[in-house]
Amino acid sequence: MNSKKAITLLVLTTLILSLTPIIITNAMDIEFVYDENYGTIIGSVFYGDIIIVMGTGATPGRNVNVYWDAIDDWDGESGLLNSTRAAGNGAWEVWFRVPEAVNGDHYISVENVRNGVTDTWTTPIDVGASLRVSPRTGLPNDVVTITGRGFGDEADITSINFNTVEISTSPGIPTTNGVGTFTATFSVPNLAYGTYAVDAEDEDTNFAEVNFNIGAALTLNKVAGPSGTVVRANGRGFTPGAFIHNGTIEYNMIDCGVVSGVVRVRTNGQFTIDIVIPDAGDTDDFELYIQEVNGALIDASADFEQTGRPVVELSPEYGPVGSTITVRGYNFTQINGATVVLSLDGSSPKSVTTNTAGEFTTTYRIPGASGTPNMVAAQADYGITAAHAFRVGFITVVMFPDEVAAGARVTVSGSGFDPARTCNITLNGDLWIDDVAVGANGVITTTEHVPSMEAGTYTVVVTESVSGISVSVQLTITENTYVETNPLVAPGGYTVNIMGYNFAELPGSNDLTFVLYNETYELTLDVTHNGNTVVLGLDDDWDDGFFRGRFTLPPEDEIDIGTYMINVTDGEGLFAQMVFNVVDKTVELQPRKSVFRIGETVAFNVESSFAQPDSYISIWDPAGNLYWQTDVFDEDAWVQVGTIQRVPYFEQVAGGNPMTLLEDAPLGTWEWTWYAADDDELDSGTFTVEEAAENVLANRVEDLANQLTDLSADIEGISGEFSDIQSNLNEVRSVAQQAVSAAQQAEQAIQTVAQTANQANQAASDAKQAAEAARDAANSLTTLVYGAIGAALVAALAAIVSLMQISRRIAG
Repeated sequence: MNSKKAITLLVLTTLILSLTPIIITNAMDIEFVYDENYGTIIGSVFYGDIIIVMGTGATPGRNVNVYWDAIDDWDGESGLLNSTRAAGNGAWEVWFRVPEAVNGDHYISVENVRNGVTDTWTTPIDVGASLRVSPRTGLPNDVVTITGRGFGDEADITSINFNTVEISTSPGIPTTNGVGTFTATFSVPNLAYGTYAVDAEDEDTNFAEVNFNIGAALTLNKVAGPSGTVVRANGRGFTPGAFIHNGTIEYNMIDCGVVSGVVRVRTNGQFTIDIVIPDAGDTDDFELYIQEVNGALIDASADFEQTGRPVVELSPEYGPVGSTITVRGYNFTQINGATVVLSLDGSSPKSVTTNTAGEFTTTYRIPGASGTPNMVAAQADYGITAAHAFRVGFITVVMFPDEVAAGARVTVSGSGFDPARTCNITLNGDLWIDDVAVGANGVITTTEHVPSMEAGTYTVVVTESVSGISVSVQLTITENTYVETNPLVAPGGYTVNIMGYNFAELPGSNDLTFVLYNETYELTLDVTHNGNTVVLGLDDDWDDGFFRGRFTLPPEDEIDIGTYMINVTDGEGLFAQMVFNVVDKTVELQPRKSVFRIGETVAFNVESSFAQPDSYISIWDPAGNLYWQTDVFDEDAWVQVGTIQRVPYFEQVAGGNPMTLLEDAPLGTWEWTWYAADDDELDSGTFTVEEAAENVLANRVEDLANQLTDLSADIEGISGEFSDIQSNLNEVRSVAQQAVSAAQQAEQAIQTVAQTANQANQAASDAKQAAEAARDAANSLTTLVYGAIGAALVAALAAIVSLMQISRRIAG
C-alpha cells in the first residue's frame, strides 16, 4: 500500500500547529512546608521528625509524590518518601518523616504523577546531628548502645563523652556511613544515680548530645497495646526490702491497677510486678512510671505505646423507657472475669465481666430517663472508663428513593435528633454529606447526588454531632456512572462518538471534563454536540445524567499507537473512566476476486479508516490501455462499518454502468490504482481476466465428441477386417467355423460399441446445448447449470471408458 502527501511545507507546518494537542500542564506548587504541628520550621530538623508539605496544581484525584533530594525511587539515600491523592480542586497535603541523611541541606520535590510536572521547595531543609541511647536508663557497668544520625558522610567520630569525660566505645573509632549514621556501644561509668549528658562529635565538628539516667531501670515484657493490656514490669537498682504497689505506679500520670498485689524488692534490688495499662486519654507513646514506697524512694520509667482506647457500643443507640438494648465493650482489662459496671447517667448500675481479650457483651434495660444521657462502662480499679450517648425516645431516618443509579438525587430525612446539633452522613463508611442542620423540631432533611459507585447495597449512617448517636439505612445503587465510545478503537485523526450515563441529575454545575491519558501522555479532549461544548443537559431530549458528543483524536503523527484511559468528571464530582485504544490507520483496496472471467463484473473491497470523498479507481488492460475509470466515490457513497468506511459494490461504476467484462475484453493481467481526490495514489495492484467458464467447458465437450466419433470409425474398420478374415477362411472348415463364431462375437461387440459411441455423441451434444443455453441465460453460470453440464460430461466419460474396455476385449 502506497501513501503520498502532496502538501507544501508551509501548509503542513500551519496544520501541525493548529492541531497541536492541549497538554495539561498543571503548575505544581509547593506552597507550605510545616512541622508536625503545622508550625513554621525554624532551624534544623532531625531524623524521625515529621514534615508536612502542602500545595496546589495537581490533577484532581490523581497521585502526588514527595521526594527527598532526587525524583526517583528510594535508594537508601534519596528518592520517593510518600504519596497522597489530590483533592477535586487540585490541592494536596502529604507528610513524611525525615530519613537518615548526612548533615546539611536537603531539598524536597513533588511530582504530579499523571503528567510528570514537578516542583521543588527552594528553601533547603537543614538536617542536624542527633543522638539516641538504648536503654535510656541503666546501672553502672550496663552496656548501652549509642546511635548517631545526621553526622558527616563517612566521617570518623573523634570523641564520645559521658558527663564531659571521654569514654571507650566499641568500635574504638566509630565511622558514619553514606547517610551520616553510626552505631557504637559503651559501658555505663560508675557514677552516682542521676542524669548525665552523653555527647559525640565527628571530624567535621558536627556535634550532638543526649541525656542518660544512671539509676533504677525498668523493662517491660510488652511495649505496645490498647488500654487494659496486662504488662509485666521488671525493676533493677531499687532499695532492697522496699515495696511496690498500687498508688505509686502511673501511666501518663494515671494510676495503674496492680494484678499481682503488693511486691517487695528483693535483696539484689530487683522486683517483678504485673500491672494493667489504664486509658491514657489518647493513642500515643507515654511513660510508665514506678516508684518504691519506702527506702530511698527510687523510681524508674519506661515507654509504652497505647494503641487503642476503651470503647462502648450500643445497639440501638436510641429507644423508649423500658426497651432493651445490647451493650458491647472493647479494650477493657484483659483479665477473664474482671468486673465492668454499666450505668445510664449514673442510674441502674449493672455488672458484667470481661474475657481475656478485654471485651464484654450484655443487654441493658433502659430505666426511667429522658434526653440524651451517657451509657458509662467503668473499671474504677484499673483507670478504664468509656461512655456513649443514648437517646431516650425514637429516632427515625428514611431515604427516598432508596434504589437508584449513581448520579440520582436522593433525600435523607430523619426525626428525633437534638435541635442544638448537626449531623454527618456517611455512605459505605466514607463521609457523604457534612454538617446537616437539625431543625428546631429535631428534624433533618437534605438532598444529595448519589456518588459514582459500583452497583450494590450500601449502608448509609446518619450520626449526630457531640452525642455520636447514629442511625443507619440501606441504599441500593443499581448502576454505576459509565461512559461508552463508538468506536472502541480508532486511529489518530478519527472522530469518535462518546456517550455518558448516570452522571449528576440536575447538577449545580453542569460542566464536564474529558481527559485522554496514559503513563506518558495527557490531553484534555474538546467534546462537542452540534457545534457546542458538551455539558450535562445541553439537549432537552437527553435523560438526566446523560450526555452525547464527539471528539477528534490528534493526527496520527501526534499521538502514539497504544492503550489509553478516558476520564470523564462532572461538576458534582461524579466520575467514570474507560479503556480506549489508538490503532493504526487503514487505507486498503483489494479486488473482490483475484480472477475475473468474461461476463463477470469487476468490483473491489474498499476499506479506509476515513472516508476518501471524490477518490476513484483507474483500471488498465494487459496492453496498458486505460479501460475503465470509476465515477468518483462522493460522501454519500461511503458506509461506516465499525471503525472502517467502505464503498458498496453497487456504487463502483464507470460512467454510471457496472464494470462488466464483455466477450471482447482482453485476457491476462490487468492493473489498477486507487487515487485520492487530489490524485495522490492511495493503493494499487493487479487482477487476472480469463475466458468465460461456459466457453471453456463447451470447447472441451466438443473436443471429446470429436474424439468419440473418431473412435467409432476406428471400431467399424476393425469389424470390416474381421469380415474379410471370415471369407478367406471358408476353405478350412474347422478354422472357418471358429473364425465365423469369433467374427459374430466381434460384430455383436462392434454393435455395442457403436451404440455406446452414439450415446456418448448424444451426451456430448446435450452437454454442449446445455452450456450454450446457460451462457445465453446469464452472464455467469449458476450452480444448477454447472451441475447439468457436469452430469452430461460424466456420462460421456463413462461411455469412453466402456469403449476402451470393449476395444481391449476385441484386441484380445
